[in-house]
Amino acid sequence: AQSGVAIGEPRVAPSLAAHTDEFEKRIYEVAPGVWTAVGYGLANTHMVEGDDGVIIIDALGASAAAEEAWADFSALVDKPIAALVYTHNHADHVGGSIGWPLGEDALVIAHEDTAPLVRRVVNLLNPAISARAARMFGGLLPEGEEGFVNAGIGPFLEIDGEGSGFGFVTPTVTFADRLEMTIAGVDFVFEHAVGETDDQIFAWMPGSRVLFPGDNIYKTFPNLYTIRGTPYRDVREWARSVDRFAELEPECVAGSHTRPLCGADEVRETLFAYRDAIKFVHDQTIRHINMGYGPEEIAERVVLPENLRDHPWLLEHYGTVRWSAKSVFFGNLGWFGGDAADLNPLPKKTEAEETARLAGGYEAMLEDARA
Repeated sequence: AQSGVAIGEPRVAPSLAAHTDEFEKRIYEVAPGVWTAVGYGLANTHMVEGDDGVIIIDALGASAAAEEAWADFSALVDKPIAALVYTHNHADHVGGSIGWPLGEDALVIAHEDTAPLVRRVVNLLNPAISARAARMFGGLLPEGEEGFVNAGIGPFLEIDGEGSGFGFVTPTVTFADRLEMTIAGVDFVFEHAVGETDDQIFAWMPGSRVLFPGDNIYKTFPNLYTIRGTPYRDVREWARSVDRFAELEPECVAGSHTRPLCGADEVRETLFAYRDAIKFVHDQTIRHINMGYGPEEIAERVVLPENLRDHPWLLEHYGTVRWSAKSVFFGNLGWFGGDAADLNPLPKKTEAEETARLAGGYEAMLEDARA
């Protein structure tokens, strides 16, 4: 009741429940010869038709999901895969790569840091990251109004599904900053765009003015910090990357999560709102750091202005402003928040025993808890 939720009422925010509609399984035709498949896994996958082949952008997270998407794509265009593009290293974008029927001549395109970052998670941190991701995305909760409804940026996390099949096809074409290519007769520009990951790239089709931004924009407040755990995400660079998207003046943005967005005016307004929100969190956190506040105090004080807080692309269904502000603090100053009491804190057990004693003992605390 203290949290504002009456006992017996659903604990899922109505806006999050409504957000499930965003992930209805469907293939959208973004532009002539360009399709986005939503709802097949946590991430989207895209297909672009070329003269004698198709280009797939992002591979989904497991082979079973990829095979299902490819079957539905093939019903639209019966051509072989000329190229597979990874927008970044996250498992939901690369793990399904073995499920796509790549011929010997098919290109696999990514940033030069993508493969090393995949190996970092798979070989070094897989047990911890997998456990934290399962908790973060809600996959351990029962389904229903009291439990799991969606994963914030997708309908579910398919990577750990039974028999799902995770595998990674190593890139054959990599680049550092910018790559211009014509693939199956279609002109592409690939650019490095730091944001949700350091290896993030976007794909731009100047002919049809379609932008594939990877995970640098989706319809929810961005994970400027993820509780799953990652290296520091450079928030300033992320804002600059979204600015770069706006410079291109796209007609459609086909993101790697949530539905595509089309219409030059709506795209422009959304990109600027997204950029402003990211930059606001960064700048206000830095301002409060220099005023002497610690991370928890800053998290309480940094609040988006109303026009951004209520924007439909910035509702907190995935990332939150509080987590983001604390990440900017720690990313710039490290783990010490500035309070000397935190340098050598009491062990948790000792602290709990002392707290119980001050509260009148265990029995008194239990009585209050039961009440």
